[in-house]
Amino acid sequence: MSSWATTRRRHRAETIESQFARFAAWCRSTASCALHGRDVGGVWRGLVAAEDRSAIPAKGLRVAYSGFDIKVAAVPDVISPGAAPDLPNWQRVARAIAQAEAGDAAGFAVHVRETAKSLKVPSFRGMNVTHCADGLGFTGYEEYRKAKELGERLSPNFAGNELWHPLGCVGWRHPSRTPRARCRRTGCRPSRARERGATTPTSRPSWTASRARP
Repeated sequence: MSSWATTRRRHRAETIESQFARFAAWCRSTASCALHGRDVGGVWRGLVAAEDRSAIPAKGLRVAYSGFDIKVAAVPDVISPGAAPDLPNWQRVARAIAQAEAGDAAGFAVHVRETAKSLKVPSFRGMNVTHCADGLGFTGYEEYRKAKELGERLSPNFAGNELWHPLGCVGWRHPSRTPRARCRRTGCRPSRARERGATTPTSRPSWTASRARP
């Protein structure tokens, strides 16, 4: 795994985990949080494990959510709590967790549908094209294994969340037009896919635009 890829994945994992810790602390101190008075981390990990054993249906919708699905769906709200003092995104994800714990994943599925027009977080075609062309997929199983271990170590609450986009490039047969070893914060050439006009959707769901609080 290149040092650039490792640094990128490490930063992402640490950001998600630190924001989740802040979310849990906020719930402990905020009576309006749907998980107030509970061990938020324990509730979350128990829910993920339960849904990975048996996906939980979203009532009224023809879809069921696994533990992986709720991780991907929850990340944007965990990272970006929304405007103070209400922090509506943290309020929403807390309600969705409590609802899923009671056997209904609709709190996640409805928000995903409203935002992404899909019952689950989609893999955006434009993103896949540019990521694969820029060499952001895994170079082989060994890199995947190391990335998986890194995520499990740095972000136990959201381990595996960052693996799905690189895995989407498995089988990509064309050589990278922008080798990662050459890519820097400035001066990195755009991929040929971008030069040909392939872009991500103009209305970008929060899954592609999340930012941590300063």
